[in-house]
Amino acid sequence: GLVGSEMCIRDRYMGSVYVKNVDYKTEPQELKEHFASCGPISRMTIFRDQITGHPLGYAFIEFSEVGAVEKAMKLNESLFRGRQITVEVKRKNVPGMGRRRGGYGLYPRMMGRMRMFPPYYRPRYGY
Repeated sequence: GLVGSEMCIRDRYMGSVYVKNVDYKTEPQELKEHFASCGPISRMTIFRDQITGHPLGYAFIEFSEVGAVEKAMKLNESLFRGRQITVEVKRKNVPGMGRRRGGYGLYPRMMGRMRMFPPYYRPRYGY
């Protein structure tokens, strides 16, 4: 069986969906109404650029009931404000499966900077 905290984490992510191609002028209430038939929504986030505050065109919706995700998946490729939205099940972040996997060997942070410079301009010690 699952330990209490593990079960809580699993249930939390089992009841969440990720919505792409959301219209930039969408108000949270409009999106709630579109997904209201799926079940009660406990939390919703429309992602915005941290600097400019402009919407990025995707949202995260967390439902109170686990069964609501299946209903929400039926809204995949449905029209919302004249745009075809994509609904995906929110996957649980598994530790160790991040962006760094299969990186650049010993100095993964350095390589990101190294790509900015042609070889003859590269700093010698990775600064």
